[in-house]
Amino acid sequence: MLLAIDIGNTQIAAGLFKNGQLVAHWRLSSAYDRTEDETWILMESICAAHGFKIQDAEGVAITSVVPGMTPTFEKMTTKYLRCTPIIIHHDLDLGIKILYENPASVGADRLVNAVAGYEKYGGPLIIVDLGTATTFDIINKKRRIPRWDYCAGD
Repeated sequence: MLLAIDIGNTQIAAGLFKNGQLVAHWRLSSAYDRTEDETWILMESICAAHGFKIQDAEGVAITSVVPGMTPTFEKMTTKYLRCTPIIIHHDLDLGIKILYENPASVGADRLVNAVAGYEKYGGPLIIVDLGTATTFDIINKKRRIPRWDYCAGD
């Protein structure tokens, strides 16, 4: 199983994927002072309430728009699941090309939205994320995220 964690400004969304299918998901508040031990207890308890053992996770992927909270989840993963999580960022080869002048300005949450949207629906498409901030992303048929000021030609 894969444990996927999305750390947002207001909430943390987490889910378990088994054979590529989402089998459980839940949300936590984004508590900036929560330790890796407290986070583990919450994650393990919620996972068990869904009928799964979080210890069965063979890998962890983390997206975060709150850099100060990311180390807590990295420590939790290393300490309790004994694995190194994959931290999603613009330098990873996700199969999507970012054409922004500063690719680092595209948050990890938006990158996974783009990858998942393209995998599910193909392109071109527009993804709207109604989180703490509302974001719009365009993915063209060439698997590219064009700059907003230059969408038509690429």
